[in-house]
Amino acid sequence: MPPLFSIIIPVYNGEETLEQAIKSAALQTLDSDQYEILAIDDGSADSTYELLVNLEQGMENLRVLKNPENCGLGKTRNIGIYEAMGEYITFLDADDRLMPRALELAYRHMNDTVEYDVLYGNIRKIDTDNFTLGERSREGMFNNKEKFFTGYYAYFSQASFYNKKFLIENKILFTEGVFYEDICFMASCVLKAKNTKHIDVYIYLYTVNTKNSITSSLNRKKVKDAFFVYHTLYEYFHLTNNNIEYWITSCKCYINFMVISKIRPCRSALRQILLQQALECISQYDEFKLCSFDNTLFSFDPPKKSFLRHQITKHAIDTLAYGAIIFVAEADYHIRAMAAIARQLQKLGEKTLVLDVTYSPLLIVPRPLPEDEIENYSDVPVTTIDTDVTASAYLTAKAYVCAIDWGAFQNDVSIMQQHHIPTFALYEGICDDNNREAHKRFLPYRNAEHLLAPGGYYRELYGSKRTEVIGLPLIQELYRRPAKDAPEHPVAVINCNFTYSVLENKRDEFLKTAVAACKAAGIDFVVSRHVADKGDLGEICADSRSIYACLADGTLLISRFSTVILEALAMGRPCVYHNPHGERFEKFTEPLGAFAISHSVDSLASEIRKILADKPTAEKVRANAEKFLHVHANILSEIPADVLGAEAIKRIIDADADNFAKRIQAVTIHHSSAYAPVKKAKTEEGVGVIWAYLKNVFSFPVRCATSRIRSKTYMPMSNCSQARFPHRWWP
Repeated sequence: MPPLFSIIIPVYNGEETLEQAIKSAALQTLDSDQYEILAIDDGSADSTYELLVNLEQGMENLRVLKNPENCGLGKTRNIGIYEAMGEYITFLDADDRLMPRALELAYRHMNDTVEYDVLYGNIRKIDTDNFTLGERSREGMFNNKEKFFTGYYAYFSQASFYNKKFLIENKILFTEGVFYEDICFMASCVLKAKNTKHIDVYIYLYTVNTKNSITSSLNRKKVKDAFFVYHTLYEYFHLTNNNIEYWITSCKCYINFMVISKIRPCRSALRQILLQQALECISQYDEFKLCSFDNTLFSFDPPKKSFLRHQITKHAIDTLAYGAIIFVAEADYHIRAMAAIARQLQKLGEKTLVLDVTYSPLLIVPRPLPEDEIENYSDVPVTTIDTDVTASAYLTAKAYVCAIDWGAFQNDVSIMQQHHIPTFALYEGICDDNNREAHKRFLPYRNAEHLLAPGGYYRELYGSKRTEVIGLPLIQELYRRPAKDAPEHPVAVINCNFTYSVLENKRDEFLKTAVAACKAAGIDFVVSRHVADKGDLGEICADSRSIYACLADGTLLISRFSTVILEALAMGRPCVYHNPHGERFEKFTEPLGAFAISHSVDSLASEIRKILADKPTAEKVRANAEKFLHVHANILSEIPADVLGAEAIKRIIDADADNFAKRIQAVTIHHSSAYAPVKKAKTEEGVGVIWAYLKNVFSFPVRCATSRIRSKTYMPMSNCSQARFPHRWWP
């Protein structure tokens, strides 16, 4: 069966960056048999081809082709289009990376009733240190042609998924033998595509190599090629009877772009040659000469530097991260668990920093900490940031702790490991450890070096050498609270938790059978719905209260595979694991006397009647569930989970002390000498010193980057009580 996607990677002399690009393609969360990686060596003079051949031997879905001689990027991509076996094609440059969920998101956005010509996502620009330079949503790129031809979206062919049949039938290919081969390709796609869909997530990391950029290597050929491509586009407009005003608009904007950002920065002698070349190129078009045009075309001032605020923020975060243990929290309950461990690490003399990324666009469902809880963490440095601050800003940290280590932030884990920084995954609750039910084959908790696990059950599953058993803080807290019996009026709490494309098509079967069983047993019920469950419940109204409030007023819980079962048992509420749809989770098939299991309306109704007849107290429920809760949440440990987690992290970073010293030395050498005062300021703990230094160096005032942007810092840092870190760093 042919794959659904083909990732085409053209490469020429890319031995230094190629492996990173291939790895980003190989680590896609979509099942590997759903896509192929087609790498084409364009006659490289280095060891690129040998590297590709070696990689091909260990990857079933990697195909390697080789051009006998260097043909250029345009022709190599065209070869890839014809050779691709996938229904949809996407392009990846050898020095760029795909986000781990790029293909998965494209797959989710497909529709059985509509065959899309193009699906397209957003691009994030990064530098060679993996730090974000900027990003822009491409929403509307295929719908607003007027805006597209102003150059607003740029002519990037990456971060899009093209239907191969659409490209072949419309003869849409790249211009061969020239630079700027994307222009005609993207213009043709925009004009020809009828069914398109935007994926409003950043799925592509575009590396800007400032040392080898087109500005520093601009020459007569590149200027000539730019206008040759526009001449090709001009002919296309005439042949297809498209509005020539699109071409005029695009050409004017691109000439302005060439002059402002490419030609003007060149040395004086070369600038005059290139300006003359540009004038010669545009003089041949009557339409262009007749249209109104700004006479100041070649007298624009160079653009102002826009990276200053970005650099300030980067060094400010560097300051906070220096020698710290970094926690990255993607949800409110991550903050609660991580802050508890951070407190214990502070008692052990370690510096900590909890980064709140709950507002990140990379997350499917934002789950920020409620405003009324913020004061609970006034003693822990919890800083709200966006994912623009990548792991490259934490390279002076002692350790990196995340929750689940795949998906949106898997790339950060990889970056930290490349720099030999200890990485930890904090097991966040009950999950499908072997990913049996998802349509994509990603495995959780396999990427980080160390796992902070909830119970002994996970030692054998994840490897005893890398697994530190600490427990689940929330379950331990609920278990240690005074037990409260259920109210006299019996009420069943039905937990509706079908999320993230896992068994979502089984929601109706679960709910219908659960409701029918409650009616058959003669018990009232309420439905508590997970925040990420977006399915249609029909006539059933979900209770707006939290699951904990529902359980406090309820008699028993009916749930599919979920952490909520552990939480209910810890609160002293009897549970029935209801599985009419055939879930395959080993850990719940052996309840050890903690709960009942049902597979149908009759069996569930029978279990409900037994619970109502027995009327178990909260203490009895806890006693019956003690063994199961200890195996999966370590509840019998005399030492709390936060203390065990802190001690495990402390023990590992102490053993890594020598490597940490070497990393600090390497990072210090790597930084430019221009930032020497900034590096010195790091040891003074606080970013106020950095801002004061920059104000003295630059002739214009430096503002805090948050004056126009939402942000919040839960704890004022010492020496920088006014510091606030923005949600986004660009103006």
